[in-house]
Amino acid sequence: MILFLSILACSENTKSAEIMEHDIDILAEFEAQLSGRFSSEAQSQLNMSYHAVQLHACPIDVPELGDNVLYIEQAMLSDSSSPYRQRFYVLHNEGKDMVRSEIYALENPDSFIGLCQQQEIHSFDADVAIHKEGCHVLLEWDGTGFSGSTEEDLCSSNLYGASYATSIVTTTPDRIESWDQGWDGNDIQVWGAVDGAYIFDRME
Repeated sequence: MILFLSILACSENTKSAEIMEHDIDILAEFEAQLSGRFSSEAQSQLNMSYHAVQLHACPIDVPELGDNVLYIEQAMLSDSSSPYRQRFYVLHNEGKDMVRSEIYALENPDSFIGLCQQQEIHSFDADVAIHKEGCHVLLEWDGTGFSGSTEEDLCSSNLYGASYATSIVTTTPDRIESWDQGWDGNDIQVWGAVDGAYIFDRME
């Protein structure tokens, strides 16, 4: 009887763990971890080689691209009304414990400035965005957050003489870490942080 109860308890615990694991919608969790307002100000105060940057992300409606689309805006904290990077992230589920973020540049980025400060969810046609082939990021869920990167040298970039760009990304409910780097044809870094990822702490 004791052995039977022990086996039953183990079976129930395993079943409960499986239920908890499958109760989590990892795509919804990934979207939630990316959404909000973040700042790298704390990191910039510890290391002068990093700027104080604001990252703002919010859901938008672009039916032609998918059900999970975010608008991303990055700007210097000292001049948040003049973003230097604006993107659409289109999020996909890649099967068990994996998600993918497809990256889109914008045709008329100035018209999107401050979008995340508005209350309503805005709708757009897909033709306002330009798909950045090869720049997608594949990330794995670890039970708390996500981590992943671009694939090899597939993301083309001509910024500051670069040939391609890479991104390494980690997210948790309270933080986004993003390390973007540009490399020339000889695999020498020509732009981006050198010492490690930018650390964006959640502000809201």
